[in-house]
Amino acid sequence: MGGICCKPNKIDFDGPVDLWHFSLLRAVGKGAFGKVRVVQHKHTKKLYALKYINKEKCVKMRAADNIIQERRLLEEIDHPYVVNLRYAFQDDENLFMVIDLELGGDLRFHLERNGAFDERSVKIYIAEIALALDYLHQRRIVHRDVKPDNILLDDAGHAHLTDFNIACFLGKRPLTGVAGSMAYMAPEVLEKRGYFTTVDWWSLGIVAFELIFNKRPFRAKTNSSLTNAIKTQELIFPEDAKEKVSQEGLSAINGLLERDPDHRLGCSQDGGFEALMAHPWFKTLDWEKLQTKQEMPNFVPDSKKANFDATHELEELLLEDNPLKAKKRDPKRDVTQLEPAWVKMEEKFGVTTNTMPKDATKKSINEGRKGNENVKKATQQNTQKNSGKKEDKFEDQDEININEYNSDSSDSDGSSDEEAISKESKPVPKVPTNSQVKAKLGKAASKKNKRGVVFVGHIPHGFYENEMRAYFSQFGDITRLRLSRNKKTGKSKHYAFIEFESLEVAEIVAETMNNYLIENRLLVVEVLDDKDINEHLFKGANRKFRPTPTDRIERLNFNKEKTEEEKQKAVSKYQKALEKKQQKLDKKGIDYKIPM
Repeated sequence: MGGICCKPNKIDFDGPVDLWHFSLLRAVGKGAFGKVRVVQHKHTKKLYALKYINKEKCVKMRAADNIIQERRLLEEIDHPYVVNLRYAFQDDENLFMVIDLELGGDLRFHLERNGAFDERSVKIYIAEIALALDYLHQRRIVHRDVKPDNILLDDAGHAHLTDFNIACFLGKRPLTGVAGSMAYMAPEVLEKRGYFTTVDWWSLGIVAFELIFNKRPFRAKTNSSLTNAIKTQELIFPEDAKEKVSQEGLSAINGLLERDPDHRLGCSQDGGFEALMAHPWFKTLDWEKLQTKQEMPNFVPDSKKANFDATHELEELLLEDNPLKAKKRDPKRDVTQLEPAWVKMEEKFGVTTNTMPKDATKKSINEGRKGNENVKKATQQNTQKNSGKKEDKFEDQDEININEYNSDSSDSDGSSDEEAISKESKPVPKVPTNSQVKAKLGKAASKKNKRGVVFVGHIPHGFYENEMRAYFSQFGDITRLRLSRNKKTGKSKHYAFIEFESLEVAEIVAETMNNYLIENRLLVVEVLDDKDINEHLFKGANRKFRPTPTDRIERLNFNKEKTEEEKQKAVSKYQKALEKKQQKLDKKGIDYKIPM
């Protein structure tokens, strides 16, 4: 079902991989800016899942770095309980990742279709994902988004971890970024006190609870209430818990949902992964058989049913304005003229063919575990040494502070993805001062009775806060500087306000720099009258700009627990959408009834 990608001339299977190498089959998934299709390699006849991401949408949502990070990370791993990357390539419109095909559907789909799972199946799912997490943690990778939606079943019912979009490598310092789905976040993530791989074990505990009881242990109507519940609320099992799960199972869930990460089941301080394997709940499992997928769960997905939303295929066939098809790349396209985010994707996404790294040796595994412990000890020592300092020493390239979305935050980047300010020291050009100007500046320097503010317009790209301060401070001392930026994207609006310590210096700057050519832009520089200066003019001045992470705000709002009224409204909206699709099918004369 679905269109077939074909090419009349012979395909070079020995050359770089591209979309011509695959036949496009049915659509099985859809995300914020990406879709998933089943594909078949034309040469090997193997089936895969093709995840493709529209570059334009990726740039708009400022997700280029996450996609590149995911692709780079997947290239480093290969495990039987992970949805592994096999190929990666791109064309002018899309980024493509060819991954393992798991046709059993995700656990969220089965929870909604069939309700809670039996205890033995849950035990095997948790053990299989635990093996995957231990493998990742040995390589210092933190997944940060373990949840039923990101666990896929194969046709035999085995669980596989997927979606590494916000996963990251653990560096020399703990992570502090608030990332993931809030309902599955560990307390130390929400407390922003730094965390390690331990957060994945907490998320696995939430998954175990939800799979058995078909509800999460901590629920609330607002994000703040949910945060408080995760951090402080006592773990309470349903009244019929002992009828659904053994005492050993309840003990394992309790261990995974231990708030102290040092004593959490699976974490290094409490015996590590070996302690989890030796727990009474898992003692009955044959871990060697688990490694080779010989331990079978009770639940096996029905291969006669579609284990995913079938409307994705109909949407692709009937409603997609720009359906996916293989296209040749434009040889005349000048990549250097594209936006920085596009250039980054072109350069760093690259092409990968059949990525299948070998499993780590016992030596590398032990080194990885030892490294994790050494990093944790070193960080604790540094934290004790620096406890008197206000400066935050934690680093995380994906950090978000969900309580500080305003642009006046002083610990932000200072630039958007599209306009990254270089951290390398650049030579500052000399200002156009002759002997007369220098003489005036010398006299003005001694007169500091009143400050002066100048408006600077027609500012070129690349001339941001750091560059402007370094450049204009050659005239005299700058007290405040604010470059106007777009609140959503962080892009420069090409005008700024600069306050000098002396009004005379401000007048000299306006006289000297007005209509001055910088990078093919004629600057407009004027001194502002007192009546034009107000308290809002320098709001956020002398602070690095932080664009509002709208995509993450939307994700948090989307993942928060909905009220019954909101659920009914969502169901009603979904049913209306299905009715519209049905009407379109009827108009086209297609005899198919969409399940309502």
